[in-house]
Amino acid sequence: MDAKSKFIEIVSGADSKLNIEEAALLIACHDYPDLDVNYYLSKIDGIAMRLASRMVNTRSEMEKIEILNQGLFQEEGFSGNVTDYYDPKNSYLNDVIERRLGVPITLSMLYIGVGRRLGVDLDGISFPGHFLVRMNFEDGAMVIDPFSNGRPLSYEDLESLVTSVYGTNEDLDRLLPMIMAPASKKATLVRMLRNLKKIYIKQEEPLKALNMSDLIVSVMPTRATEIRDRGLLYQYLDCPNEAYQDLKKYLALSPGSEDADEIRDQMYALRPSLVSVH
Repeated sequence: MDAKSKFIEIVSGADSKLNIEEAALLIACHDYPDLDVNYYLSKIDGIAMRLASRMVNTRSEMEKIEILNQGLFQEEGFSGNVTDYYDPKNSYLNDVIERRLGVPITLSMLYIGVGRRLGVDLDGISFPGHFLVRMNFEDGAMVIDPFSNGRPLSYEDLESLVTSVYGTNEDLDRLLPMIMAPASKKATLVRMLRNLKKIYIKQEEPLKALNMSDLIVSVMPTRATEIRDRGLLYQYLDCPNEAYQDLKKYLALSPGSEDADEIRDQMYALRPSLVSVH
C-alpha cells in the first residue's frame, strides 16, 4: 500500500485510535518517497525510553514538565526554527527529528507523543496563530509552548497571543474556553497540511500544494472550501476534468457562497477543455 492510501486508511478510522505521528510521517512521504516510517516512530520511542526512568518517582505535574523540557530541549536539542520559520522541513516530522528544528505544531506533536509514552496527560491546542500544548490536571490545566522550549504560559501570555492575531483581547474570557479545547488528531493533521499548502503556494510549487490539498480533502471530504481550493489548483495545473468536478461539488455543497458566481464562470471557462471519458 502506498503512503497516500495508508494515510487515507488511517484517517478514516476513529480519532481516538489514530496514530498521529504515523500519519504525519506519511504526509512527509510525499516529499520523501523512500521514507521509513517505522524508523522515525522508533526514534520517538527512543527519546521516551531515555526519559522513562526519571518519571518513576515524580511527585508533581510540574516535575514531569521539567523532565520533558530538559530531555527534549536541553539534552535532545530540539528548538523552534526562528531563522527560517517557513521552511517546509519544519513541518515534516522526519526532518524535525533529524534536524532538531520545527514549528509550533510539529514540536507540539513530538512533545505530546513523548509525553504520552511516559504517561503524561497532554493534548494539543489549536490556538490561533500558534499551536500549543495543554497538560491536564484534576482541577485544571497548564498551557505549554514547545516552540519556546516548553515554557508554561500565563493568562497574560495567552492574552498577548490572542491580541497578536485578532488585534484585541476584549473577548478573551469568552473565547478562551473554546480556544483551550483539546484539538482532535484529525484537526491537528489538517492544520499541518494547510500550513504546508500555504507554504508551497507561496513558493510557487503548485503540484506540492495540490498533494497537500488532496490529503486535506481525504480527512475532510465534505469541507466545501477545501474541495474548491483543490479544484482551483487542478485548474492551475491544467487538469480541467478534475478541476470541473471539484468546483461542481463545491457549488453543490455551498450553493449560496459569496464566490458562487465566480466559480460558475470558472466552470464555464473550463468546458471547452473537458475531455470525455467513455
